[in-house]
Amino acid sequence: MRIRSGTTSLLIGLGTLPALQGCGSEGIDAPVPAFEVPPSMDPVAGKSVAQAFEQLQNNSDSIEAWKLFAGSCLANEMFRDAVGAYEIIMAHTDSDAESIWRCAVAHSELGDLQIAIDLVEHHFDLFQCRAECSRRLANWHYENGELDAAKLRLADRSSCGFEDYWMDQLDAEICISEGNFEEAKAIIQKYPLPMEAELLRLAKLTAQRVGDDSWTESLSQSKGRENRIPPDPWIDTLAPLNRLLLADRRRAEALVSRQPTTSTTQQLRYLHELRPQEPWFAATYAMNLLQLGQTEEASAVVAGCTLKREQWTTEFWMVTALIRMKQYESTPSDAAAQSVLQACQNVLEVDPSHYTATKTSAQAHRLLGDYNAEEECWQRASELAETDSERLNCVGASLQAVGRSGDWVRASSSFDILLENIPPAKATPLWAAAAEAAIKAGRADRAKFYLEQLRSAGFENIVSQLEKIKAPS
Repeated sequence: MRIRSGTTSLLIGLGTLPALQGCGSEGIDAPVPAFEVPPSMDPVAGKSVAQAFEQLQNNSDSIEAWKLFAGSCLANEMFRDAVGAYEIIMAHTDSDAESIWRCAVAHSELGDLQIAIDLVEHHFDLFQCRAECSRRLANWHYENGELDAAKLRLADRSSCGFEDYWMDQLDAEICISEGNFEEAKAIIQKYPLPMEAELLRLAKLTAQRVGDDSWTESLSQSKGRENRIPPDPWIDTLAPLNRLLLADRRRAEALVSRQPTTSTTQQLRYLHELRPQEPWFAATYAMNLLQLGQTEEASAVVAGCTLKREQWTTEFWMVTALIRMKQYESTPSDAAAQSVLQACQNVLEVDPSHYTATKTSAQAHRLLGDYNAEEECWQRASELAETDSERLNCVGASLQAVGRSGDWVRASSSFDILLENIPPAKATPLWAAAAEAAIKAGRADRAKFYLEQLRSAGFENIVSQLEKIKAPS
C-alpha cells in the first residue's frame, strides 16, 4: 500500500478502537452508509474496520466517528468507502484540511488523479508550503502527463524555502524525459553514494547520456539502498489503524531491524500472537529473542509452530537454523548439527538460491564431518555471492574443505592458483588459509611465503598461531 508508514513508535489499538460515546455535539446529519466487510478481506483488518463502523452506527452524528471510520477504511485500502465517508465530512465542514487531503489521497489510490488534483487545488490555500502536499501534487501532475503543472509544484521548494529529496528525484526524472541531462546530473549529484535504488537508476542513465565515464564507473561499483517512503503526516498518523497483513509485516520488519529492546520484543510478540498461523511473524519474534541472547525462548517460539509444507517460508526456517546453530555452540552434538542442516534444507526447498542458507549448510556439513558435501555447498555459495569479496571467501572456504577431506596438497596448490590471479589487496583475507593449507600439505616454502606476507601486513598474532601447526611427518 503506497500510503503506509513505518514511523509509528507504538502499536495502538491492541484491543478495540477508542470509544466515542458522547462525541455527538458536532451534529452531522447524514445516513450511515450500507457497509459490510468483504469476506475475502484480511480477518484482522476486517475486524478493525468493523469496529470503526460499529462506533459510527452508535454515534452517527459525531464527526469523530465519521473520521475514525473513514481513516480506518483508508488505512486498510478500502478507498471507495473512505471517499464516501470523507465526502460526508467535507459537506459538514469545507475547511478540514486533514479530511480533504485524505480524501484526495483516496481518490489517487483509486486512479482518479484528476479528481484528487482538482480537490486539492480548489483548497490550495490549506496546503500551501507543505512539502508533502507539493510533493504528491507534483507526482500526480507528472503521472497525468502534465509536466508544466508538475514543475510549478516543484518550484515550491524555492518559493517556500524547503528541501525535499523526493521532489529532487522527480525533478531529475523530468529533466531526463526532456533531454536535459546536465541539469539532471547537477540535481542527482547533490546526493552522495550509496544512493537509493531509484535515484541510482536515474544516475546511471544520466551518466551514460552525458558520457561521464568516471561517474559511470563509480556508480557501477555501488549497490542501491532501499527506497524510502516519503513522509506524509496526515497519512502516516493513520498507520495504527492499518491492520492489513502487509502493514503488519512491514511493521515487524522495521522492529526486528532495530537494536532489540523490551519494547520491540513486546510489539513483535503481539504481532505473533495476533497472527498465530503466520510463520513469518513467529520468525521475526524469534529473531528478536535470538538477538537478545534468549536462545531457548526463541526455540520455543519456532517449536510452537506446526507448519504444513505450503506454509514454509525462508524466514521461518532460516531463523530456525540460526537458533539450532546457537544451541550447537552451547552443547555440540551430531543431532544439533543435523537439525541445523535440516532447517537449511527446508529453506533451500523454498528458495534454492538462498545465499545464507547455502553457507550455513556448508557449516553444518563441516560439523557433521561431511567435507565433500561442505565443499560443494561452498562452491554453490560462491556462485550465489553478490560481491567479489564474498565470492573469494566462499572459494577459500571450499578449498579448506578439500584439505579437511584429506587432500591438503590439492587445497594448497589451488590456493596458489587462486591468489596469483587476484590483486594483493583482495588476497589478504585468504593468506592465513593458504598458509595453513601449505603447512598441512608439507610445502614449507609456500607456507613461509604466506607467513611473511601476513607478518609484513601486521598480522603477527595470526602468524604465531599458524607456526604452532605441525607439518605432517
